[in-house]
Amino acid sequence: MNTKICSECRVEKSFSEFYKNSNTKNGFSNRCKVCDSRRNKAWAAANREKTRASKRLWIEANPEKVAYQNRKNRYGHCINFEEIMKRYDKVTNCECCGMAFTDTQRNMKCIDHSDDLIRGIICNKCNRGLGFLGDNLEGVKNAANYLERAA
Repeated sequence: MNTKICSECRVEKSFSEFYKNSNTKNGFSNRCKVCDSRRNKAWAAANREKTRASKRLWIEANPEKVAYQNRKNRYGHCINFEEIMKRYDKVTNCECCGMAFTDTQRNMKCIDHSDDLIRGIICNKCNRGLGFLGDNLEGVKNAANYLERAA
């Protein structure tokens, strides 16, 4: 028997449709995931201030997790995201110009948009500069040649 009846919607569903709960006899929640989600959303809507206060407290208590999640939301689609995050905190200077990072500057990564790879951890100025030069070696070489001719 791999099914169970939801206590809320009264529909028989497979165990995969229920969250695990070690406090129940069969090891699964009494409400299915859909009903549980609906009930949780309704409670959160009715108790907005409690929800916001709880979220604020968690954010204040977990700044590293919040920062990591923000980076993952922004760059998680990149193929080498986890590899870059392993060395993220060890990088103290821009990998392009060498400028020392402050806490607010280190959040910039250089992404190769053709294959979604993070090239490295660079400052905002270098990232924007590379973008304005076409995000390729040819644009950088053209700019370097121009500077040499103009000097």
